Amino acid sequence: MPDLEDEQIVQAIASAPSGTVRSVLRALCADEETKLCIGRFLSQLPLTYEEWDQSRQASSSSASRKRKTAPQIEICVQCESPFEKGDESLTCRHHPCEFHVFPTYDMEVDFDSDFWADWDVEIDDTPCCRETNPDGFTFPRCGETGSSVDEGCTMGKHRAADGKRGK
Repeated sequence: MPDLEDEQIVQAIASAPSGTVRSVLRALCADEETKLCIGRFLSQLPLTYEEWDQSRQASSSSASRKRKTAPQIEICVQCESPFEKGDESLTCRHHPCEFHVFPTYDMEVDFDSDFWADWDVEIDDTPCCRETNPDGFTFPRCGETGSSVDEGCTMGKHRAADGKRGK
C-alpha cells in the first residue's frame, strides 16, 4: 500500500475508526520524543465530554449556556493549546514559526546563554532538549528565551492542524 500524502493523512485520521487511531498512537509511542508530545497533548485535553463541559462552565460567566452535542476540540499548532472548533476569538498567544508547525521546534540553541555555563556534555538540539531546557534556547524572530513559549510575542486566532504548511 502506498504512503498517504499530507491531506490524505488528515482525511484518514478524521474518518478512521477510533480503535485504528488508538493503534496508530500506540505505535507512535515507540519513539520517545513523539510519545512525550502525545502525552503533553493528551494531558491538556479533557478526555470526556463531561470534563470539557465542566471546564467551560467554570470559566464561563454564563453557566446557563446549554450545548446538545459535544464540541470538536482541536489543538492549536501555534500555541499548542486546546480550543473549540469554530472559535474565532483572538486568544492564541504564540511565537511565529518559520520552519516548523509547533513553536518549540523553531527554537535555536543560544550558545552564549549563561544557562549552558555549567553544562558538561554536548548540547543536544532536539525537541526533547528544547522542552526540558527552554532557557538555553531562543525564538529566532523575537529573541525571547524558550521559557517564554506560553507568553508568545503575537496574538491571533487559533489554528488547527490541517496537514498543510503555512497559513
